[in-house]
Amino acid sequence: MKKGMILAVVVCIMTAITIPVQAGDLYDELCNMNRKQILFELFQKESFSHDDSVDLDSLFAENDFTDTMIANEFRSFQNEGLVPVAEAYQEVFVYHQVNNLLPEEVLEQIDLNQLEEAIREKAGIFGGSVRLVGIFVDEIGQGACRWAAPNAFLVMYVVREVLGTFPADGAGLVTQVI
Repeated sequence: MKKGMILAVVVCIMTAITIPVQAGDLYDELCNMNRKQILFELFQKESFSHDDSVDLDSLFAENDFTDTMIANEFRSFQNEGLVPVAEAYQEVFVYHQVNNLLPEEVLEQIDLNQLEEAIREKAGIFGGSVRLVGIFVDEIGQGACRWAAPNAFLVMYVVREVLGTFPADGAGLVTQVI
């Protein structure tokens, strides 16, 4: 009986090791690129889903991205004229819908002044290009954080650095249409 259980455990472990981890589309698209190419692609991406956030966590675990590298590559991206020029007013929204709920009790526990200062400090590496406009939530914590930024990735990065993880509900660049 013990041998059967040990064999079953060994088979389970071997199966877990040999089954590849499912990566998302974003990871598959970027995993074979160098760090500079990855950032170039991320700077151009207009929205990020929940799956993209998981993929970003994997990409960041595998690559040694630093504040300096990301800020320098963004400045280079700007200097080369690769930052898309908005035809109208644009903003980035970080969503709080399913995984990123911000219920009132959570907001009460957070020192909002300290959070705002940490956001300002981290966003400062982008030379004024990224700033938090406000946090908008309903009574159950659904809503969005509104940012002024040239692309969604910079906002995702600031949130990751301040809160420790990419926003699980994703983010999107929106442009005013009326």
